[in-house]
Amino acid sequence: MFGVFSSSPASVLGNPAELRRVLAEIAAAQPDLAINELTGWVESVGDATNIDLAHHVNLLYQFDSSAQPHLRKLDQIYADDPEGKDVVWRTGRDFWSILSSAYEVALDRYISDPTHASVLSGLSRLASRTVRACRQRFKWDVYHNGPVDAGLWQVAGQAYLLAQASGAEAREVVNAADEVPTSVEREYLRLIALHVAAPEGLVPDSVRLAEQLTGYFAARYSMSPTIERGSTHWLDANQPAPPLRLVRAPQQVDGIRYFSGIAAADAALALARRVEGGDLPDALSLDDMPERDQLAKLLRHLAMNWALDPPTRQYRRHSLGGALAVANGIKHLHHVLRGARDEAVIYRWEMSDASIGATAPTASAEWVRVGSLVGMQPSGGDNWLVGVVRRYLRGRDARGTVGIETLSTTARPLEVFSERQSGEAVALDDPVSGAVVRLAINGTGYSAEYPLHASINGRHVRLDPVELIERGTNFDLARFRVSDFR
Repeated sequence: MFGVFSSSPASVLGNPAELRRVLAEIAAAQPDLAINELTGWVESVGDATNIDLAHHVNLLYQFDSSAQPHLRKLDQIYADDPEGKDVVWRTGRDFWSILSSAYEVALDRYISDPTHASVLSGLSRLASRTVRACRQRFKWDVYHNGPVDAGLWQVAGQAYLLAQASGAEAREVVNAADEVPTSVEREYLRLIALHVAAPEGLVPDSVRLAEQLTGYFAARYSMSPTIERGSTHWLDANQPAPPLRLVRAPQQVDGIRYFSGIAAADAALALARRVEGGDLPDALSLDDMPERDQLAKLLRHLAMNWALDPPTRQYRRHSLGGALAVANGIKHLHHVLRGARDEAVIYRWEMSDASIGATAPTASAEWVRVGSLVGMQPSGGDNWLVGVVRRYLRGRDARGTVGIETLSTTARPLEVFSERQSGEAVALDDPVSGAVVRLAINGTGYSAEYPLHASINGRHVRLDPVELIERGTNFDLARFRVSDFR
């Protein structure tokens, strides 16, 4: 801990020169150590009950700003490859959780002190940082598939309402940690837009990009205390509950706000088309520019979820209960598709609808990620389905909700090899000669240059690559043309 906590926190918090020394040491530290240290200092400010309010807030700002370079590094480390990085996640998530709570306490002190409550610029800055901390806390919760702390919606909502009551919600402020002008309203709209974007259906690096893109489209969101043409969602800013799709008008109370993202949806779709055409606006600034295809796909996802009409389901959702046997990944799929009944590779979930939706005990779903390949067998069935996890969010009742897209009801296991490698695959279509079939290949085994070979019904077949459809978390999904060598 750099030896800092061997001294009295009060001697540092009350001494500008000592504080500068501490912050300099933190700036030079490794990101995880620095954030752990800063988390402790944020907590120590809350414990210093006799500290002057202006100094209290200024200390939080300094620790917040000092954390940003380190948090960006942790953000990238986790989002790029979350496997085995629970400690990184906990470090980042805990910082934002504790900081948002610290800002909430400071905001309560601020509005209770008449000498400060009348200074609109101070209120705008403090409330905007409070809401921004809530948005980052939300993002880190979603990184880990939840559960999302519903209390953050109340903290952010009350910060927004307090600023609005003083006419300070749209006042622009510049935070040293952000380097661009912002406002309480802008930060609140970005939080709502990120939730509406259905981030539970995205992998962490896409969640990270989506959060950044909410800033790019921020001027195109709107919010009103009454339903307007184009309103798509509503929330009560006084309650610990997230926005809901507007199906019918809720009972009107003071905190109700109606959100519209349809202008942002139109802009996101237009940008997706530009990106697909090879054009990238100079104004689009992201921490790490993704591949063109990934960015275009994400923009279309945002446009679909911000649009006036909700995403349509291919099939109508029907409530359907019963047990669901689940196998994880191609290796275990091979076992069950060949008739094995090894309980060590089969998880027991509960079906919730026929789309397929399921609830899974979180203790048996630690491997689940958006993009995971799974095998499924409903209770009473004798056939294994193959699908991909498209949504996953942990709840607070030791269960998670999982949305799975079915890819095949007639899958068969294959052993494949090429000039480069050999391994397991699952054919999702009937591999007849001359047909183009979908294959799920273990790992990242697809290559446009090398055909695959397999033995099917005693015949040697060649599988010529056609195109890569999707790269999941534990498989490649691609199309191949079957050539029968007999």
